Amino acid sequence: MRPHRSFLTALVTTALLAACGDGGDGSGLSDREQEFADSFAVSLTEEEDGLDVTDDEATCMGEAIMAELGAEPFEEADLEPEDVEGEDSPGQLLGDGAVSDDQADAILTEWEDCVELTEAYVESAAGEFDLDEDGKACLEEGLREDDLLTTLLRSGFTQAEDEPDEDQIAPFVQLVQTCSESESGEGGLLVDSIAESLSADGSLSEEDAQCVAQFVVDELGSEQLLESGDLQNASPEVQAQFTAALTAAATECGVSLPGIGG
Repeated sequence: MRPHRSFLTALVTTALLAACGDGGDGSGLSDREQEFADSFAVSLTEEEDGLDVTDDEATCMGEAIMAELGAEPFEEADLEPEDVEGEDSPGQLLGDGAVSDDQADAILTEWEDCVELTEAYVESAAGEFDLDEDGKACLEEGLREDDLLTTLLRSGFTQAEDEPDEDQIAPFVQLVQTCSESESGEGGLLVDSIAESLSADGSLSEEDAQCVAQFVVDELGSEQLLESGDLQNASPEVQAQFTAALTAAATECGVSLPGIGG
């Protein structure tokens, strides 16, 4: 849900997917609304791209979406029920502002009655970040603080971008970094992501890339790296600090970094 698109999409965007009559099943939805609800339920039960909840939990969650939003906004967007079964969240499907913060929060409140949402989210994230039991407990505790999970999930309903804003995702990435690193403070999401980028072109082995990445994170701190965001668009000062850290890391790890030296 690697702090790049696949990480965010898997764990945030794709996990998100006024009753108007009775569809005949007791849900209070019209037949048309029930069709959309059933399609949302399909996405939510998926192990890789959804929350991997049970069929009953997913049905409850899909019906909560449609009970709050109704079919009208989807029909105005020329969407059919099968169109909502993919990876796109309601926000991506409907566009910015089509779903208000209040509507999103109402849906998420109902979701809490359908499933233990934080636990489901943690279980979904555990495989992506290779979290052990202590890591999962750490992530669950962090998500409950300051209602972080609600903030993340809300964006999937209210905005069209496939990733939350930087100020929304940074606390989450910082939390996962803390929960995924070893007791000695080594490894973790951010280190692994930087190492993956460094070794992508084959100029560094995975072991050497991990050494360099660990040094850079130790030197600059995960919080500063996350605050910097996209380094290509960062200030000259931040870029200089990152380059200096890479240079020192190359020396420390005994490797040569193209364009950096060492």
